[in-house]
Amino acid sequence: MSNELAPLRVPSGWNVVYNDLRCSFHLEGDDTQNQKENLLVMTYPYYSKIIDLGWYPFRNEGEYCLVLTEYAEGVEHLGYWIDPIFIYKSAELPQIIDVINHVLYEVSRGRLL
Repeated sequence: MSNELAPLRVPSGWNVVYNDLRCSFHLEGDDTQNQKENLLVMTYPYYSKIIDLGWYPFRNEGEYCLVLTEYAEGVEHLGYWIDPIFIYKSAELPQIIDVINHVLYEVSRGRLL
């Protein structure tokens, strides 16, 4: 399986703070590349939005959790949220990539605020 970063369609205006979301993913054995809490963090300063993606609980038997929320001015770090605007959970990598791309697009168009 490929160890490349997962393909994302990132509209202009988004900042990638952290990205370790990989194309490879399976639950068997010791492959925990995408089975960790911090996989992707992106900010959209124009609307003070942040996307956080992680795998919960850590390791096997979990699911991806994607959160879109506002961040307080000057606080663009992991885990510092005001209130979640959108939460999506799935154990399927292709689904989560599609939803990330949709959220990135909708926020950049001012429609998911």
